Amino acid sequence: MSQSPLPTETPDGEYFVAPDRVKQAVDNLFLTRNRQVPVRYIKYWLLLKLRGLTADGAPVRVTTNNFEPEMRELLEVEHLSDFIEDDNSPYYDPFSATTNKGRNGPDDSGAPRSYFQTNTGKFLDNDVGTTDPREWLSIREGDDRAYYVTYTNDYYEHLGDGQDGFAPGEDARLEISLLDLMAWYYRYEPFAEQLSYPELRADFVDNFHLNEMEISLVFTEPDDPEAAMNGFYAASTNKEDIAQYVAQKADAGASELTYADTRNPLSQDDREVIVKSTLKTTYSMFDTSINPREDAIEAITQDNERNLLMVGPPGTGKTHESYSIAKELGEESFSFQFHESYSYEDFVEAYEPIPVDGGGVKFEPVKKGFREACEAAAETDELIFVIIDEINRAKVSRVFGELFSLIEYRESVEEMDIQQRMLYSSEPLVIPDNLVIMATMNNLDKSTEDMEFALRRRFAQITVPPSTEALRNILNGQLNSDELDELCLLLNTVIEDGEYPLGHTYFRNLNSIDELTKLYRRRIRPSVKEYHGEYRREQLEMIDDMFEKAARMELSETS
Repeated sequence: MSQSPLPTETPDGEYFVAPDRVKQAVDNLFLTRNRQVPVRYIKYWLLLKLRGLTADGAPVRVTTNNFEPEMRELLEVEHLSDFIEDDNSPYYDPFSATTNKGRNGPDDSGAPRSYFQTNTGKFLDNDVGTTDPREWLSIREGDDRAYYVTYTNDYYEHLGDGQDGFAPGEDARLEISLLDLMAWYYRYEPFAEQLSYPELRADFVDNFHLNEMEISLVFTEPDDPEAAMNGFYAASTNKEDIAQYVAQKADAGASELTYADTRNPLSQDDREVIVKSTLKTTYSMFDTSINPREDAIEAITQDNERNLLMVGPPGTGKTHESYSIAKELGEESFSFQFHESYSYEDFVEAYEPIPVDGGGVKFEPVKKGFREACEAAAETDELIFVIIDEINRAKVSRVFGELFSLIEYRESVEEMDIQQRMLYSSEPLVIPDNLVIMATMNNLDKSTEDMEFALRRRFAQITVPPSTEALRNILNGQLNSDELDELCLLLNTVIEDGEYPLGHTYFRNLNSIDELTKLYRRRIRPSVKEYHGEYRREQLEMIDDMFEKAARMELSETS
């Protein structure tokens, strides 16, 4: 987050969070000043997240002063020292309405050490009387005397729950207004345009490395995001005015402050519902944290993979991602739809009748799409893509023929002085190294062909699973947050309990939860019925019930 050094002057065409909205956030974020509850440590968790704490990431390193940039970004209030007695307390904790000291000189670490490093050590030694986060935060001291912090396996079981989860009470749960925290976080940020709630939220989530599960466990969101953004922006800001208001809040006595209501902790069932509705997927795969698109791009651009197999159930976006990647990375793409009657003569080359002058025909070799793609790749240094949709709908060995070896050895056949003779032409074929073959494969449909091992081993496989993350991106703005949570819960519940790998793109045109029953009846249920067959009718009935409850927004109450 970049901060403008000017208190009130604003370049033309920029917007800021309105000063009055920042002041409203100061009021709304305050929880309590009671030192017997651990709300002062909420900022500890947020600073860890801002620094890069994630479930599958490297441990966050905590040293004497390496958190100073994050402290300034989240907590610094410019001009605050002008309005309080302590002229060296630029940091403000909005959750406890207290200030923290800055540096006293170049050799002083200030708040990053006195607050952050010291408390990390205290957590490690269980030397904080009001809270013990070690059930969900793993802390160790390294040989370099720095601390290293990461998640434990029980992270989601304890985050925001009771005092050990940094909630304002033992029988309470942490609930922070996401919109108010965004107003506070972006208090000095100039915007080229007025971002919508989803756009601002996406930027905030990215900056804090948050996932949907953490958001559901810790934050509250407005019922009507569009209406909540009314008055959020202004054409200018006033840093002195904000600092003076913060100072008044920090100087106020406890009797003058309005305390937040304490909310009851989540039941175990409620927490499990949140976890299931925000898991990326319950689909069985090696590593659920892998993003298929990023994995495929890394395979092509960094690992020099040239044959990729995008594998997954129907409706997971395999074809869409393949075309999208080809558009992003390639100069040109050639598309092929395989089917059961597709052959070598449709794909590579054929012997076809050619009209001759004076009447009659002669038979000559004719190049087909794959050879044309190879020729296009030979004429450029840029990547050329061949997209094969539903590769296992055809008898692949019959379609590929001698391509079995050619797609593996590529241009190295020339170095080995090997000329691969083709079935119909005498012209040898060399597959250029800049030709990328991306094939999609449905691993659910029983009517498709199994790919032979000899061919499959020549492809790097990218698993494309059903994904609640992708579902949220598809339906962002089409459904409200409660409906979206219900739908994500439905997706993961059908996969895990109904034992059917339901693809997220089935829901792409859903504009209301009221349309869910109709969508299920027409588009989804026939495939589920075919998949489970007559001998597993109880699974079909279970999924029927899941959809009926989700359509009434009742699945989250019964899961």
